[in-house]
Amino acid sequence: MKPTFSKQAEQIERIISSPYNKKGHEDFCSAVKTVVVVVCSPRSGSSLLASIFRRTDQLLNFQGAITPFLGLANLRYPESGDSDALTVEQLPTAIANNLPLYLGQECGTLSESLPDQQSKDQFAVDLAIRLCMQWPMIDFDVENVRQAMLEALESLVSELGWKEGAFEDVELFHAVFLKYLCRVYPQVNPYLYDIDKDLIARFMPDVEPVAVLPSSRFIEMPPLITISPWKPASAEDLANKSVIIKTVANTFRLSFLKALFPQARFRILHLTRRIAASANGMYDGWHFPGFWAARVDRDLQIPGYSDVYPEWGKRWWKFGLAPGWQNMTDRPVVELAAFHWRTCHETILQWLDDHPDIKADSLRIKFEDLLGSPREKQNVYTELTDWLNIELDDDLAFARDNDMPLQLATAKPAPERWRQRIDLLRPVLEDPANLALMRRLGYKPDLAAND
Repeated sequence: MKPTFSKQAEQIERIISSPYNKKGHEDFCSAVKTVVVVVCSPRSGSSLLASIFRRTDQLLNFQGAITPFLGLANLRYPESGDSDALTVEQLPTAIANNLPLYLGQECGTLSESLPDQQSKDQFAVDLAIRLCMQWPMIDFDVENVRQAMLEALESLVSELGWKEGAFEDVELFHAVFLKYLCRVYPQVNPYLYDIDKDLIARFMPDVEPVAVLPSSRFIEMPPLITISPWKPASAEDLANKSVIIKTVANTFRLSFLKALFPQARFRILHLTRRIAASANGMYDGWHFPGFWAARVDRDLQIPGYSDVYPEWGKRWWKFGLAPGWQNMTDRPVVELAAFHWRTCHETILQWLDDHPDIKADSLRIKFEDLLGSPREKQNVYTELTDWLNIELDDDLAFARDNDMPLQLATAKPAPERWRQRIDLLRPVLEDPANLALMRRLGYKPDLAAND
C-alpha cells in the first residue's frame, strides 16, 4: 500500500539525501545490539525519563517519540489497523516504507554546541525533517530552514549574548528560530509548540495566541517538540550502547519492535505511576489544546469533551488508541483515562508473562521515585544505572540532584494534585479492577478508608 504520507516521506527523503546531511544508517535496525523500550501509561513521566536519558552520551536516544516515523511508514491508525497495536506481520511494511532509514537518521546523542559549519548544516537538516512531520501540509525547503536557523543563531549571539558556537537554551532558540521561519512559512503556528507562551509573545508579538489543529491529519502530535543539535550514532555506538525507545503506544507494539531489531538484546523498562495521578494528568490533557492522537472514524459523544470542544471533540481522540477504545466513545473523560491506564499496564504485564526470558531481564520503576526524596532519587538512579550498565556520570547526577525542566506538561507536578478532583476521580479509584492492578504494581490504594 502506498503510504498515506508519501508526499511527506518523499520530501524527507530528499532532505536526507541533501549534501548537508552527513548521518544515517540504512541498516540501522540490524546494526543495533541492545534495545530498551520504555513502556507505561500516558502522563506517567516517560518524557521526563527520556529527557534524563538524553543527558548522557552513554545511551542512544531519539529526539522524541518514534510514532511520527511509524506514520510515515504507514504504520499508524487507520492504515495499520483499528488501534495503536502493531504485529510481527507488519514488519514487511516497515521495511518497504523505509522505517529503518528514518530511525537511523534520528538516533544519536545530545550535543550542546554547534562548533562548525558542518554541525550547523546537520542541525538544519534535522530541523527540516522535524518540520515536515509537524506541518505536513507545508512543503519545506531545507535551504529556507537553514537560512532561518542561521539568522536565529546570529541574533542569539549579537542580541542575546550567546557565545559563538554555543547552544544554550532549546526553548529560546526555537522562539527566535520560529520568528525567522514564519517570515517564509506564515502557516506555522508557534503556539502549538512546547514553548513558554510568554517567550513566544516576546519574539512574535503580532502572532495571535491561538492553538488550533494544524491540519486535518498530522504526523507528530501537538504539543510539538523542540529539538537540539544531535550527534549521530556511529557503528561503534550501535554495537555498544543501548538504544532507548520511548513512546507510550509502544506498549501495544512490543512483538513488532522485537522483530524490527533482529540482532538486539530486547529489554523492557516498565515505568509506573499511581492511577490517581495518571488519570488526573490525562483529564487535564483531554481539556488541553493538544495531545490529539488521531481523527477517528466515528462520532464521539464523550461528556464534557465532545460537547465542550466543537472544533475537535466530535472526532479527535486524545493520547493514543488503546485496543478497545471503540467501546469507550461515550464514556466520561475520567473513565477513558482509567481505561487507558489499566489497558496499558495489563498489556505490559501479560506480554512479560508470555516472554519469561525478557521478563527476567526487565526492570520496573516508579515515576514517583524520580520526583521523590533525595534517598528515593538516589535509589532509583542506582537501579537504573546498574540495570543499564552505565555510570552515574556528572550529567545524570545533575538530573538526580536538581529539578528537571517539564516536558509536555499541562501543569507542574505536585504531590497529590489529583485531590483537587477527588470527587470526580473517586469512582475509578474505588473500582475493584483498578485496585487489584494497583496492588500488582506495588501500590497501596490512593484513597484511605477515611477519604
